[in-house]
This record gives sequence, structure tokens and C-alpha cells, in this order.
Amino acid sequence: MEKLAKKIADRLSAELNLDDEKKEVVAYGMAALFQTFSTLLFVFLLGLIAGIPVEALIICLCVSLLRKYSGGAHLSSMGLCTFCGVLYSVTAAAVGRYLLSPLLTVRSMSVILAVTFAVSFFIIYKFAPVANPKKPIKTERKIRRMRRGSFTVLFSYLAVSLLFLFFGQAYPPFLGYGISLVFGTIWQIMTLTTFGAQLFHILDQVGNKICDNGMEVKKR
Repeated sequence: MEKLAKKIADRLSAELNLDDEKKEVVAYGMAALFQTFSTLLFVFLLGLIAGIPVEALIICLCVSLLRKYSGGAHLSSMGLCTFCGVLYSVTAAAVGRYLLSPLLTVRSMSVILAVTFAVSFFIIYKFAPVANPKKPIKTERKIRRMRRGSFTVLFSYLAVSLLFLFFGQAYPPFLGYGISLVFGTIWQIMTLTTFGAQLFHILDQVGNKICDNGMEVKKR
């Protein structure tokens, strides 16, 4: 994905006479676009196989939209990032659908929502936005805009969650959709914290080690 994005960015930059800084921004944007579409595609297909396409897509979209404004810890490889995103979305959706949903009640879901969003609003206030080294936040104006966007998205998630809670009284699957939204919110909020940064560092080390071992095996 990164190589393809760089080739497209190089071609566009040559045609539009863009400088190196703008070319890097174009390359980053193209890579992010490719990553988003490929992640959604894999999440949908694996979710379809597991019988949880809606839940898996809710988690994936929830993470992606909030991440756009809040930022967060990043993995060094887009391939590893896509793999982890797909794995988490599908696994969390399966846990929510098959393990938690049968146990959820309106009361228990209310408690989960209250705790999740109280903590999330605090972390957004305390840490967001968290800059990406490849795409730094350079102005105070942009920081304020991204923080407002983070709060707006989080308020939207809260409103949708309350709707799921309301309709879940008559139609229990909506409680499952609500827990999927909670899983998505928790994952993205976690990436704003020191714990999230440390976790991503460990995942990077493990992923790079596996790739290095794979390359050594191929050379033999």
C-alpha cells in the first residue's frame, strides 16, 4: 500500500509541480485512503464469514472516525496496522455478539455506557489530539479544531448508543450493536494513553520480529 501510494504521489506531484513537503502529505493521504478501504473490505468479508458483518463494521468505522480527530498511537507498518485493526474488529465483534449480548440487559448496558463514556470524555479532554510523527500538528488552531471534532464525534457515539439502548428493550440485537460501538470507542481511546503507546510498541516489535524471521526463512 505504501509503495503504491508513493508512486501515485510522485506522479501527481510531478504533474502539479508540488514541493517535497506537499508530496509527502499527498503520499500519506493516499496510503491512509488505501488502508481504510482495504481494512473495511477485510473486516466486512471476515465478519460475513463469522456471521457478524454489522457488528464488525461498527467497530471498525467507530475507530476510524474518532481517530481522524483524536489521533493516537501508530504502528510503524501500515500492513501490521491493517492486520491488527481487522483482527480486533472481528474478534471484538464475535465476543460481543456470541458471549456478551446474551448476557446483556438494559440495566447492565446502561452501566457500561456510563463508565465507558465518562472515561472517554476525560481522556479526550486530557490527551487529544495525539499527533502522528508522519503528520505533526503544527498550529494551535488545528489542535483546537481536532479536539472539538473529537468531542463532537464522541457525543455522537453517546447519542447513537442511547438509541441502541432504547430500541434494545424491544429488539435485543441492538444491545449487541451498542456493545460493538463501546468496543470501538474503548480501542481508540486506549491509543491516546501511555498504555496504548506501550502496547503498540510491543506489537511493532513482535510484528517486525515475525517479518524478519520470515525473510530469513525465504533466504534459506
